[in-house]
Amino acid sequence: MGPKEFRQLCEKLRGTGRIKDSTRSTIEEKVAKFLHIMEHNVKTRTVCFFFHRSGETISHHFHNVLHAILSLKGEFFKQASSENCYVNMAIYLLKKDCIGAIDGIHSRVTEGTASDSRILKDALSREYPLRIPVGKFYLGDAGFMLKSRILTPYRGVWYHLKEYSVCEPQNPKELFNHRHSSLRNVIEMYFGVLKKRFPIIAGDTEPYYSFETTRDIFLACCILHNSLMGFDVD
Repeated sequence: MGPKEFRQLCEKLRGTGRIKDSTRSTIEEKVAKFLHIMEHNVKTRTVCFFFHRSGETISHHFHNVLHAILSLKGEFFKQASSENCYVNMAIYLLKKDCIGAIDGIHSRVTEGTASDSRILKDALSREYPLRIPVGKFYLGDAGFMLKSRILTPYRGVWYHLKEYSVCEPQNPKELFNHRHSSLRNVIEMYFGVLKKRFPIIAGDTEPYYSFETTRDIFLACCILHNSLMGFDVD
């Protein structure tokens, strides 16, 4: 992110009314602290040394900027529609009705581990659930159970793209799995881009924040990425 893009981001956040200049800290400084934490995955005490501010001040500014970014959710974070779904190498059904992919590449937000199916079950049953429009579906890998709106590959059949680099699909099931894998591979690429841009969600260590804050950080990364695409595609 260059200076011009940084200023544009600050003005966008200023317009939310959630953060303001104060006697000792400008909006630009607050956003710089926030981005430093997001892009370097460092603890508060490290930022204290770098910016010569107390831990309480750093934490206060971090959460203020976080909430300002989350307020942009309606503008920069929307569920995919069939019109903008990636459809390379897909049959007509996938082009028409696939609205996204659910992948097992997750970021650590709590202690321990959870299966893909358990995570999906929670997403579908929580107070504000993942909503899948009638007649539409998400792609899921073999770690998910087959559901009416979660389309999984055939089991016991070649699936990964590298397997088909040796031999083309030989029957309808292999052809389906090949196309399924081609589409699902895109979500892995997007997660890779997001984690490279914001290492705070890429680490394997225990998160520094509560579950609720870590969840908001992940959402903020998506919002920031989408908004920055209009300022700085690199």
